[in-house]
Amino acid sequence: MEDHGVWLAVMAIALAVMAIVQVVVLIVVAQAARRGVEAMVQVQKDLRPLIERANRLTEDASRITSLTLRQVERVDELMETLSERIQTTADVIQTRIVEPIQQGTALLAGAKAMMSLVGRWFDRGPRPAREDDEGLFI
Repeated sequence: MEDHGVWLAVMAIALAVMAIVQVVVLIVVAQAARRGVEAMVQVQKDLRPLIERANRLTEDASRITSLTLRQVERVDELMETLSERIQTTADVIQTRIVEPIQQGTALLAGAKAMMSLVGRWFDRGPRPAREDDEGLFI
């Protein structure tokens, strides 16, 4: 029976050691969990300014994109207006300047032809009488 007592004592000691080890493991796990939570809180604190800055950058980029789009639309409208004005100016130049010049050139060509014709009449000299012409017929 004494063996039973020794065995009981060994088992009691082993049970106490296991309980102590479990308590130590529980304390270590609790400390690790607390450190993990503290690390997560610190990471959140560190990341919050970065996330806020990223949000501001995104808002700025959105605003810049909007402004750029408005400017592109304005340039497009300006180019359309400029194109219309250039076309109108070209039409006015055609109507008011080029067509009259062409008409004037045509008039000058007609006058030149008339002067040439008049010049030929004067270069021929006097016309022969009709009698001379009748003698040529057989």
